[in-house]
Amino acid sequence: PYFCEQLLKSLVENGTIVINGPSVTLGLLDSAAIPSTVEGVIVSRLDRFDLESQQCLKAASVVGRRHLIATVQACLPTVDVAAVLEGMGADGLLRRVNDSTFEFQHVIARDVVYDLMTEQQRRQLHRIVADQLERSGGGVSAATVGRHWRQAGEYAVALDYLERAASDALGSGSFAGTVALLDEAADVCVAGSLELGADQRARLALQRARASYYLG
Repeated sequence: PYFCEQLLKSLVENGTIVINGPSVTLGLLDSAAIPSTVEGVIVSRLDRFDLESQQCLKAASVVGRRHLIATVQACLPTVDVAAVLEGMGADGLLRRVNDSTFEFQHVIARDVVYDLMTEQQRRQLHRIVADQLERSGGGVSAATVGRHWRQAGEYAVALDYLERAASDALGSGSFAGTVALLDEAADVCVAGSLELGADQRARLALQRARASYYLG
């Protein structure tokens, strides 16, 4: 259904389908010009958007499928992000969740937009998002902030947040969640070639041992 919806919108946008009140006119269909996958349809639609719309969608994709307007605005301080996101809602790529939040209609759309950026572009935006989330205070989990710092290439900072998240999960009785977060922390250590001090190694090992004990 999502593929059909996006394909129809694409055909309307490129003039192949013309809707005039109750009448619909179908132009010449060139099979070579019709994307065969939902990813291809989304890319073809994005190519027709203006620069600010593309920038907003890319920043939003870095924040995640669901994104606060303020967080996206931090990535693009000279753009009227709220107005652009509202327009994307009318275009069917996004939908409004509440007064301060939008989300991608489908996770596929978010992934396609995210993959259009270079690694450097993604890192720069993840850094801005992580910094904004730190400044905004409550309401955002330590794990979320840590993952953004990881994608920004700041592995030591990411590790500190993931350790904090694992401690929170252990304290709340989420033992499987604790182990998963510790696994993420271990991956960060490998990716960043981090050398941990004895105290930090001991803390992480103790968290894993406690979680594993309660998991049985």
